[in-house]
Amino acid sequence: MSNSANGSQRPAFALSAFCAWHLRMEQVALNIPEAPLKFVVQSKKYCPSLQKLHVPMSVLVAIIVLLASTLYLVTAPHRQEIFAEVLCWSLIYVSSRIYTLTAFEALICNFRRSSNRKINKKAFASLSLLSIGTVIPLAKGYIPTDLNFQLRWLFSQISLYLRRESAQSEDAAEIAPRIIGPATLLWWHTISFMLVSDMKVARWLAAFTLASASKATIVPLALAYAVCANATGLYALSLLLVLSASANLYASLTPARKSRMVHRITILAFIAFPLCSFYCLNELLPQSFQQSDHLHHHPIYYLATEARAKFEVAQHRQSRSLAEAVAQYEERYGHSPPPGFDKWYSFVVENSAPFIDEYNFMTHSLDPYWHVSPKVLRDYIEQASAMPPKTSHLAVLEIKDQQANLRNGNHQHSQLVRLLQPVVQFLPNMRMILNNLDEPRVIVPHDVRSLPLPTESSTTQNTSPFTFTDLGHQNPFDTIILSCPADSPARSAFTQAGERNPNIPFIFNITKAHDVCQSPASISGQHGLLNSPGSFIFTHQLVPIASTSKISTFQDIVFPSSYYFRDDISRFNGSWDRPWEEKEDAVYWRGSGTGGHWHDGSWRNGHRQRLVHFTNSPKHEIRLMQQKLPEPWKIYQSTLSEIGDMLKFNFSSFIQCKYRDCSAQKKHFSKAPRDTLQDSYSYKILYSVDGNSFSGRLYRFLKSNSLVFIQNLFLEWHEDQLIPWVHYVPIGVGMEELAETTRYLLKDPEGQQIAKRIAQDSQDWSQKVLREVDMSAALLRVLLEYNRLLQDDR
Repeated sequence: MSNSANGSQRPAFALSAFCAWHLRMEQVALNIPEAPLKFVVQSKKYCPSLQKLHVPMSVLVAIIVLLASTLYLVTAPHRQEIFAEVLCWSLIYVSSRIYTLTAFEALICNFRRSSNRKINKKAFASLSLLSIGTVIPLAKGYIPTDLNFQLRWLFSQISLYLRRESAQSEDAAEIAPRIIGPATLLWWHTISFMLVSDMKVARWLAAFTLASASKATIVPLALAYAVCANATGLYALSLLLVLSASANLYASLTPARKSRMVHRITILAFIAFPLCSFYCLNELLPQSFQQSDHLHHHPIYYLATEARAKFEVAQHRQSRSLAEAVAQYEERYGHSPPPGFDKWYSFVVENSAPFIDEYNFMTHSLDPYWHVSPKVLRDYIEQASAMPPKTSHLAVLEIKDQQANLRNGNHQHSQLVRLLQPVVQFLPNMRMILNNLDEPRVIVPHDVRSLPLPTESSTTQNTSPFTFTDLGHQNPFDTIILSCPADSPARSAFTQAGERNPNIPFIFNITKAHDVCQSPASISGQHGLLNSPGSFIFTHQLVPIASTSKISTFQDIVFPSSYYFRDDISRFNGSWDRPWEEKEDAVYWRGSGTGGHWHDGSWRNGHRQRLVHFTNSPKHEIRLMQQKLPEPWKIYQSTLSEIGDMLKFNFSSFIQCKYRDCSAQKKHFSKAPRDTLQDSYSYKILYSVDGNSFSGRLYRFLKSNSLVFIQNLFLEWHEDQLIPWVHYVPIGVGMEELAETTRYLLKDPEGQQIAKRIAQDSQDWSQKVLREVDMSAALLRVLLEYNRLLQDDR
């Protein structure tokens, strides 16, 4: 065979080999066991009609894929944009249509050849079975679903055996229909099912291809597309599409001898991608793909898989040098890092911090203060420092000559000076105002926050005194949402009541779940801070007050809490814990009835009271999910009695309430004895819920062998360090998903594996990012940011 002839035939082989990718989709869709695939490109004879059809189409498809995937690569960083998703669908649609037409041409060609007895009998039998399998989906309305599925499985299984037996055939006209057939078989499945099923499951296709190609030459395009199935990451997928299309074009236009080395190099290059896909290329698929009715995994499975993929990518993208850290900082925040950033970077590197770049929430908490001139900020600090601590409930942290001193601090800050000792040498002289209350202090109306940044002339203006307002024991919701946009759901009269979500609202966007502004006004009856706080002393002016936690509508500066390192309350003792397998299958919480000041029956709207009431009401209507294969998961109505034995929620005391309200709670709830710190570790799932502010138990829970459920509105410095569905399971304040989440993670075999893995990962990760040295690093970071705000040359 001449070089030119061989070169002209390569696109046909590439086209046929690409269709083998669809064969794997048939295996996935029909649950067919893994089997080696062999691609033979040693043909000397072609069916004329196939050759005429294959060559221009394969080159055309290669060009389309090259151009479209390049656009895809550009849009990949904006995964949520609709254009990227439309492009995904378009690529699959075009490919499927072209290869469906090719399959019918192959059928006609082989039936013509069969009359001359020039076709391999096994290949012809395989083709016939696949043809029958292709027609079966047309009878979807006449054959029961189960039988339809079984028939397709049977024909495909036999056909797969015949393909394996005749894999060394030398005639491409015989190979083409055997590997194109599955494409038409799957054409009757929805495209979303084809895409998601293949990308999620077909990791081993490339490995099987390589292992079974002992006597065959593998076309680069075939292996490239096989590996594309492994690389679920959008960046990786785009790169592979570009590489494979380029390789196919080169092979199509290059003589065989010159392209042989290119083939080998390409194959070796693609071998690395299946290995990498296990560790660093598992980015998420677009969200719309995961909502397909054809997916047969539980929603939590996809949430956990997607979150883990994002987490793995984030780990590999962390800065590896000071220059990278500076560049990453500038990209995220739009300005240079503060003076001393190099010392902070050296400190975190020396202490092996794994998440160097992930301080977004804490850093953004300082953003509002860029709208205030340094002089005004300094004046506010002077005013706050002079206020009587008993009425202002403020403490003063002073750094002077590399020494830290705390004045008027309370139990929240008892370990703060100790945590600062490793980093105080890197800090300039400064003063910071600290909040001594559980509740945050700064609420700035939205129209004030929208004012332009101060000019140089504003630094000479006099500062007006700021004041505090006290709304303790009152309903402050209208005040709390003043910082929300006027058209936000929380401030809109049209979202007062809210409509019940027809689906179980598992949390897939943690930022939105915590955003009070994006919640209907009915949220005011779901959390104590929003309707009856114990104390609520606030200011509407941008006074730089630092709090250990806040809800989304406040403008306090967030800094780490030393409360977690009090030996008597929060420290974790590993000797108290036990292995996962020895723990009881239940969710556990016990505590006091805090979260607000209860009067006139307001305790019924407390978040802790609502939680304990819900979990101890066996007749309460809930929604659970069930699956009957091969059908997808479906929601059904039930009562809490179905899972009641898995919920262990009790109060041990009733405080912060008027006498009448304390008595009412004692009658309504069954009081349990106060537990010891080690009692909770007997259960597989531990529940962390807000009190008056954040839950001080969280860190010791995360460091245990148990899985942690977190129900919170109070946000802390570590929001970017802990990833939902990887290190903990988020629960909304409405608790609509609590019942099904509990059932799935404790009773479903797949859910049990997910629960155990999250528990293990949270324990491992918390030992890396929630150490005392990590708190010191976070304190250094926020204090450097804060000090920069006070400088006239900022």
